[in-house]
Amino acid sequence: MKRLAMLLLLFLAVSLFSLDPYFTEENVNSFIAELEENGFVVQQGVVYTWDLLDLFSKHLIPSCYGNNASNPYLAYFLPPAPGQTVPNTLPFTFRLREDEAIIFIGWTPPEVTYFSYVTFVMSKYLPGQSGRQRVLASVGDTINMTRIKTGESILPETAGTVFNAPTMIISTPDKNMDVLM
Repeated sequence: MKRLAMLLLLFLAVSLFSLDPYFTEENVNSFIAELEENGFVVQQGVVYTWDLLDLFSKHLIPSCYGNNASNPYLAYFLPPAPGQTVPNTLPFTFRLREDEAIIFIGWTPPEVTYFSYVTFVMSKYLPGQSGRQRVLASVGDTINMTRIKTGESILPETAGTVFNAPTMIISTPDKNMDVLM
């Protein structure tokens, strides 16, 4: 079975294919080609804002999960993996096998008090349980503004900071895949 790399391209205030040296069309296409040459299937997803309180009020989720309501949250919206037979439950949920990875290529936010990136497991099959069980656990450590690695900020007013800077974040569900990526 082919491995899958979901490539997320986030377009914020700056176009992905701007004149900066990080995310040129040539660089991104070269990266995709290298993944495909190594046996990965690459699909593009997008990132949208999501409102947990709104989802809860519409009875789409059972809790707001302790969110900070005054701050925006973003979620990956990914297409089904090739050969995936079970549909995703909600638009912001996805299934991730041990031979798959999510690669976020995008920009950090403008100057804010705090930002972080984390991938969550919403539910999974557990031995001895019937059906999927809600777990809401992070996949690995949170990457926050004190731990993130970025390129140079693209705006003069945030030069030398992690704001408005290009970054790549890879989420994998398996240690072996993590080493491979």
